[in-house]
Amino acid sequence: MAGNSKKTIVIIIFLAFYFCISIGYFSCSTTKEGKKEKVKAGEYMQFTPEPTKVNIQCFGGRYPQIFNPESEAEWITTSSNGMVTIKLVLDSNFPDMSIAYDSVRLRNFDINLLVNENTQFKPVQIIVDKELKETQEGTLIRFRRNIELFFPILASQIMVPKEGLENTSVSLLIRGYDTSFGFIWKPKAIEVETPISMKIGEGKKCISEKIRKTHKSVLSWTHTFD
Repeated sequence: MAGNSKKTIVIIIFLAFYFCISIGYFSCSTTKEGKKEKVKAGEYMQFTPEPTKVNIQCFGGRYPQIFNPESEAEWITTSSNGMVTIKLVLDSNFPDMSIAYDSVRLRNFDINLLVNENTQFKPVQIIVDKELKETQEGTLIRFRRNIELFFPILASQIMVPKEGLENTSVSLLIRGYDTSFGFIWKPKAIEVETPISMKIGEGKKCISEKIRKTHKSVLSWTHTFD
């Protein structure tokens, strides 16, 4: 009688074991579902920069130190139906004071918003803040000024390809005094669906681990009947 009871208990244990594996398979195979977006070739999406605020870069030229690294540009995203607006904070303590003074208001600079290789826009309006901050730093004067640029394109009209998104960008280029500077925005990343082969591999790994742990627990427990 005792032997039959032991046999019955072992059968129940193994049934529970396979039930756990089934549940484990279901949980492993569904963890990735519902939160990945599949990207198809030729699909486009509205450009949304992340982050919206970026620092200046020098692309080369005669005076790469006209602007200080603290100079920044912010992509204003108050409305997708509004005109593209960029707010600049320009900072310079260039040794030639006249160049530093003119640069922070973009005087003698050519300005272009580069949407892609073939499309660029010049600002239709430039608002220069009347307040100019001046700070004496040794023998140099540091100038800092805010500027707003408005471009003749709606934010909702800037579309970028979903495929190869990591290689996509929108740039504000400013050129002056034989030197090129710019601000580069990268698009907000989207989650790409995990290929089915990777899902299967991850599922198998997950199941194998659950089987190993569950099997170890079952063997450990059945030894108590020895």
